[in-house]
Order: sequence, then C-alpha cells, then structure tokens
Amino acid sequence: MTPELSLYDLGQVVSGSKELGKIMDRANEKYNNSAWKFYCDKLDPQPIDEWVKYVDTDETEVRASVLSLNSKRPVRGVSGAEKYFGNLLRMGHAFTLDAKDFYELRKLGYHGDGMIDAYINKYVNKSAAMIQGIHSEINNMVWQGLSTGKIVFDANNNPDGILMTKDLQIPAENKMCCKHASYTWWSDEYDPIQDLARLRDKAREKGKIVDHFEMRKETYQRLISHPLVLSRFTNYANLSAGVAVTMYATDQIWARIRETDNLPDILVIDELSMHEENGIAVSSPKAFKEKTVVLRSSAPSFDLVNTPSINLDDRNPATITTEIDNKFITIQKEFRSDPMAEITSFESINFTVPKDPTAIFILNAGKAASNGQGI
Repeated sequence: MTPELSLYDLGQVVSGSKELGKIMDRANEKYNNSAWKFYCDKLDPQPIDEWVKYVDTDETEVRASVLSLNSKRPVRGVSGAEKYFGNLLRMGHAFTLDAKDFYELRKLGYHGDGMIDAYINKYVNKSAAMIQGIHSEINNMVWQGLSTGKIVFDANNNPDGILMTKDLQIPAENKMCCKHASYTWWSDEYDPIQDLARLRDKAREKGKIVDHFEMRKETYQRLISHPLVLSRFTNYANLSAGVAVTMYATDQIWARIRETDNLPDILVIDELSMHEENGIAVSSPKAFKEKTVVLRSSAPSFDLVNTPSINLDDRNPATITTEIDNKFITIQKEFRSDPMAEITSFESINFTVPKDPTAIFILNAGKAASNGQGI
C-alpha cells in the first residue's frame, strides 16, 4: 500500500530556494506578454527604493537682437532640466495551502507520487495567480497614470492596502477637455475630431513625437458612430445621400477620416483585472479612465524602476527565499503550525516613472470647458 503523505511531507517537495525558483520560473512564463511591457522599459534593479528622473526642458525660440557694429551679442539663458523624484512602491500578497487543500487532494483520490504531482500543479497554479496579480497591479498603474496623470490607490482598487496618490507631473497644458461651454463627445452637436486635432497640434507645438491615440472601447464606439464623424466620412468618401454609412466597417470609416484629417491611428484599450474582497476575487474597476483619450508615442512611455526586496537577505532557516526575473519579484515560503499551513508570499518593489511627462497628452472627452483645458 502506498504510504500516505502529510502536508509537511508535501511541503518538503519544495525544500530549497533552487527548487522554489524553478517552480516560480515555470509559473512566471505565461506573463512574458503582460500589457505593461508595451508601455514600460524595465530597468535593472537599483540598490535604493527611490527614483530620480531628469527631463530636458524645451528651448524657447527668442528673436535675435539687432546690434550696432561694435556692440556685444547678448547672452541668452539656456534651459536646463526638470527634476522629478519619488519613492518606489512595495506591492505583494500571499497564498496558503492548508489542511482544507490537503483533504481536497485526498478526496480527489490522490496518493503517493500522484499526490506529489497534484500538489505541485496546485502550487504552480496558485503561484501563477499571485504573479499575475503583481503584473496586473503594474498594468493598473500604467493605464491609470496615462489616462489621469496620477496613480491613485483607494478603497476601490486597493481595499486591503495603503491609500495614496502619486502625481506623474504631466503639465497642465497637456490636459484638455472639449472646447465648449457645455457640449462633449456625447453631444450630437459637437464634433470630436476637432479635439483629436487639438491634441495632435499641441504635441507638434511642443516638438513631441507621437503616433497614436488610446481610448477604451466605449469611447471609440461613440467617436466612430458620432453623427458629425459619420457626416465627415460621407463627405470625404463622396457618398451620395442615399448610401447607408452602416454598410462600411468602423475601421474603414476611421481610416478615411484619419488619412484625410492627418490624424494618428487609434489603439483601443481592453483590460480586465481582479482584486480580493473578504476572500473573494471580484472584478477591479477599469484603470484606464472612461471617456478619456491619450496621445503618445508607441515607444515605451515609462521606466519600470525597481529594487530587490530586503527579504532576499532573510536568513531565517525556517523560510525558503528565492527571486525571479532578475530580482524583480521575491518569493518566500514558510511552514506554520496551529493551524498547520504552508504560506508563500510574493513581493515586488517598483514604480512606473514617466520617461518624459511632457510627451503625454490627455483629453477628457466627457468634460466641457470654454477654454478646452483641464481633465
């Protein structure tokens, strides 16, 4: 008869940092294409939990002075660099394998080597969910930062963590709204294309390289179905009054408008993330703000600055510690009694720092103001 394995016996299957590291590498493999990697350059780990960024300020064109033959040329001031700085954020969570999980494996009929395989699969799947949670939090920071100019942790998106706000220092003139006393994109009398052109023109004025807009699906659907946008398309495509615009796909409509009005392309944001409330996974509020348009370059807009967790220095013999992705995520595994449980925790210390806050342009398409400024 195959001897029964205890929860402690199963825990000893992963009894060193090398074995734990191999399991975590396996769990992490599926997240090589996490959304934040489209927006961020992940830097090598640094030794401290602070970040500093210097951004060259734009030189202002000043007219030359008309001089007499023997006079000296006036010396103009030269712009320097803006300094941005702050602290990295500590993020993490843990899972427990306890008596309940152990009995569930027994009820499923696992014994001996089969029990070991089932335990490892369960451990990898739970670990993958924890690692995914860290990647999801970084996605949240990117999308929220891009669409609001700040990163907010509140009771809605961080119910069991600290509450704070991080301002990304995007200039006020880069934050716009609909230029009307009361009309927005959701007013049939207001043409949304003029706002996209304003964003484009502001980027050109500041000498920034941008190549696409980003918005949520709902915002894109409103844009592409707006009566005045469809009227533009009908005009540009030389359609007669009796031709139904509905026979054209939305990408055809946008392609014609984009080409005629010389506008960047559009990337539609589709996101889904979960957080836990009272032990139950629930859908998180979407981080990319609704009714918002962002104009930026397709090159990464952020540096993912990070530092190794101090827990890597933990020498407690009862704890197994390892790391993955060049010390980006630290994992610790410990065994406890009364009640008997195996706890595995995951931690990453990082922050999404804009490479150039002046190269991000935001439009609140659901807000109106006569001067067209503010989000």
